[in-house]
Amino acid sequence: MAAVSLVDFSSMDAYCTHVEFLGDQLAEVDAPVTKSRLVHKLVGGLPDTYGGIIDYVHNQDPIPPFETVRSRFTLVERTIKNRAKREGGSSTA
Repeated sequence: MAAVSLVDFSSMDAYCTHVEFLGDQLAEVDAPVTKSRLVHKLVGGLPDTYGGIIDYVHNQDPIPPFETVRSRFTLVERTIKNRAKREGGSSTA
């Protein structure tokens, strides 16, 4: 599967959609990818900012379903962006 990273996409949703698309494309040419492998692919393309959720996913047994991980990653992305807005807007001179 091609190397992809969140930094190459405008949002977590776009990143997850692309990884899922790659998995679908491989399945169409008789090279199916398991959902847990897709989850590992998602995790592998995340920056260190997502360290907490990466650890959470790695410590789950079994690995959570792709859609569950996608939802959690999207929530974490929203939290990170909201925190950055608050911190950026709180500096007054």
